[in-house]
Amino acid sequence: MLSILICIVAFIGTFVLTRRSLVWGMAACVGFGYVFGVLRANILDTFSFLMWDASVLGLYAGYFSVQRTPEEIARTAGLRLWVAVLILWPVVLTIVPVQYPLIQLVGLRGNTLLLPFLLIGARLEAEELDELAMFLAAFNLVTLGIGVTEYFTGLERFFPHNPVTQLMYNSRDVAGNTAFRIPAFFVNAHAYSGTMVMTIPFLLGAWNRESRSWARSLICAGMAAAMLGVFLGASRSHTVVFFAVVIVAVFAFKLKTLARAGMIAMLLLIAWVVSNNERLQRFATLFDADFVSARIAASIDLPMVEAALEYPFGVGIGGGGTSIPYFLQDQILEPVAAENEYVRIMLEEGVLGLGLWIVFFLWLLTRQSAMRLKVGPGRKLARFATLSYFAFASLGTGMLTSVPHSALMLAAAGWAAEGSNDV
Repeated sequence: MLSILICIVAFIGTFVLTRRSLVWGMAACVGFGYVFGVLRANILDTFSFLMWDASVLGLYAGYFSVQRTPEEIARTAGLRLWVAVLILWPVVLTIVPVQYPLIQLVGLRGNTLLLPFLLIGARLEAEELDELAMFLAAFNLVTLGIGVTEYFTGLERFFPHNPVTQLMYNSRDVAGNTAFRIPAFFVNAHAYSGTMVMTIPFLLGAWNRESRSWARSLICAGMAAAMLGVFLGASRSHTVVFFAVVIVAVFAFKLKTLARAGMIAMLLLIAWVVSNNERLQRFATLFDADFVSARIAASIDLPMVEAALEYPFGVGIGGGGTSIPYFLQDQILEPVAAENEYVRIMLEEGVLGLGLWIVFFLWLLTRQSAMRLKVGPGRKLARFATLSYFAFASLGTGMLTSVPHSALMLAAAGWAAEGSNDV
């Protein structure tokens, strides 16, 4: 009953805030995504899995109920077409009764629910992005406080042992298998690290533009919290993207002198903290060539060509690796999962679905709008970060379902592809 009430409040609250301001609505939705993990872990029933979905639907209801300007419609025409195609194809496949209906509905949700964030990201203006960055900075600081509390007191205070948190408690692989990864309030530590990485382009763009000292201080603190959060979450793949993002941000983009100096100072501080704490050094296993080779081999253990020949039309939406709630997993017919997002897409959407996604990625890669003169470093970094995650999707799954990391990533992709000019 409580989870149903939260769903209703999340939908109505996000809808009302979105009608008032798109930034407020998006901040409410993303902020709810920050705490969704701890809510779901402590409210163990069917509807608890839909609480964040309710907030997302409230955001969409508020956003799509407002008439778009002719300029925005013209600018986002290509992106709107792609969003429609990428949603329509899984909807068509869901009609085909290959899996049980509930499995197909969960699979449809995993393949399509967050795609409209591409349009929302493209809609945001520079002033709105700055306002959103303030919210993200505040969220990151609160999250860091929770993460540090878990670091010293353990996870049990926030996450009880149950089927939802089983994977979290199985991940005792930090500091010589003596400590857990830190999830803060997120669904898992992986989502924590990824979300922190994806806030950096938004924060950097606002920081480079912002002139108010208090706002710059808040954004700076939020960015430092994000950097430390990446290592608390201890996700190797997100750490690699983080390293790439900060190196590109500092050395490849034109930043204001103060912003560049501040960025370097933050990185030096985080490097000092990480170097003196073994629990923050899980990424160091990436220097082990044998481990990296084994990890990559595990991600491609289901050969793409063989899988395409055996399942040219897929195994059904939801049956190829989309995260399914524990109480539905025994209903999957002939599960064929793989630790590779592209193989997962092919297993669920068939060869045609995979082809659509590949062409879409190439379209994003070649968007000339992202290279126009009036494009700030935040937007360029958003482009680099999203393309990095598209590349790393071949080493794992969850690119479209991580809460709220996937929403921020898709919003950043829309911003990079067809957002309005910014400086």
